[in-house]
Amino acid sequence: MNWVEGIDVSRWQTPGPPPAGTRFGIIKASQGGSRDSKLATHHAAFTRAGLDRGAYCYYDFDSSPERNAETFLAATAGLPWDLPHALDAEDTPDVLTGGPSKRLPTLGQQAVAAELLRFLDLVEAGTGRTPIVYTGSFWWRANVGFDERFARYPLWLARYPNRNATTPPSGFGSTKPPAPWAEITIWQYTDSGGRLDRNVVPAHLYASLLTGSKPAKPPTTTTPGDLTMADAQDILDHLAKQDSRLERIEKGILIDEQTDQRADRDERDRDGSTRGYLFALAEALGHPVDQLRARAMELDKADGFKQA
Repeated sequence: MNWVEGIDVSRWQTPGPPPAGTRFGIIKASQGGSRDSKLATHHAAFTRAGLDRGAYCYYDFDSSPERNAETFLAATAGLPWDLPHALDAEDTPDVLTGGPSKRLPTLGQQAVAAELLRFLDLVEAGTGRTPIVYTGSFWWRANVGFDERFARYPLWLARYPNRNATTPPSGFGSTKPPAPWAEITIWQYTDSGGRLDRNVVPAHLYASLLTGSKPAKPPTTTTPGDLTMADAQDILDHLAKQDSRLERIEKGILIDEQTDQRADRDERDRDGSTRGYLFALAEALGHPVDQLRARAMELDKADGFKQA
């Protein structure tokens, strides 16, 4: 398969020349009500390198859809963009205690879907282009589930067969997207390839991605069943992303996005993220996850655990 290669960056990466062969770069512009401090410098670096430029918003469930969208659109206004804007739906690396979001664990799938759709509507109205949705299968199945209304948005999927890869691994064609998507438009195949998030787009999809006019595919359906190898890979992908975050915590360089204060939550994150993966396994096997979460919260209270 022929690829178009790209990277995505945020304030954690130092602006500079992209790897050889890079065609596009997607920049974090905002999170909730906060703008990314390196948006302008990354944009300038990508412009000098001749890359097609895109922007994403890390959706913060502790902010409203309106605030997420308003901040995103304001941050990207006045700068030229080649790719459609993107929604980053991955908040809460810890589905029980909330990770960065305290509110997400209190929402059901319908409420989560409604917020994301509201955000996407606002961004589409503000840009005139159909936004992209970034997520991982693990996160999407746990927090949104099957909702055919999302099928019209191009999918940017995070899945890491080898998280240290610097070139696209094989297996794109056999990678199954979460429902309701029928295909993957952008594949983020590593979050640490040469200290960068690396992505590929099948060459035959890239031109339509630039125009934002990719035809929507018919929605697919899924049925509950046993844990599959694909489900297991989703959980491992999520674990890889969380491990990267915990590594930054251990080095003392993970700064809270909202307060810019040093994070001191490694023990809570380790405990909560482990339970998050267990809940994902339980859900894939058809167990009552809501009851498990409720019981875990009861045990936390009995042990004197306080949510951040």
